[in-house]
Amino acid sequence: MKKISEIKRKMIRYFCTGICLTSAAFVFQACYGPMIDGYDNVVLTGKVTSKSTKSPIMGIQVSVNDEEYLHSFTDKDGNFVFFASFPTSNHSSKNNISVHFRDIDGIENGWFTDKTIFIDPTNQNEVIMNVELEEKQ
Repeated sequence: MKKISEIKRKMIRYFCTGICLTSAAFVFQACYGPMIDGYDNVVLTGKVTSKSTKSPIMGIQVSVNDEEYLHSFTDKDGNFVFFASFPTSNHSSKNNISVHFRDIDGIENGWFTDKTIFIDPTNQNEVIMNVELEEKQ
C-alpha cells in the first residue's frame, strides 16, 4: 500500500512539473516572441528568356549563393520558383545574395552563357526576376 501511494505522489509531481515547465515556455514566448533562427526567407520567381529571340528557355538551373545541391530549373515557359534562406545580418544593411543561372542541359534547346545577379532581398517576401541570357556562338 505504501508503494502505491509513493508511485501516485511521484506521478503527481511529474505531472505538475510538466505543467509548470510548459507554462513557463508559453510565458517566455509571449514576452520575448518566438525564437529566431538567424535566417530570412524569400521566394524568388521569374522568367528566363533568350536575349536575341526573347523566347523562354527551358532547363536553366537556378541556384542561390552557389549552393549547387539547392536549385530549381526553369519550366517549358522559362518560369522558375525558388525558395531561398540567407543569414540575417544585424551588423550590415547589405544582405546581398547571388542568384546563378546556368545552362546545364547542353545544346538541346540552345547553348546559353551563365549569369549571376546580386540582389538584396531584405524586408521582402518575394523577389521577381526577369532574366535574359545570351546565346553562345
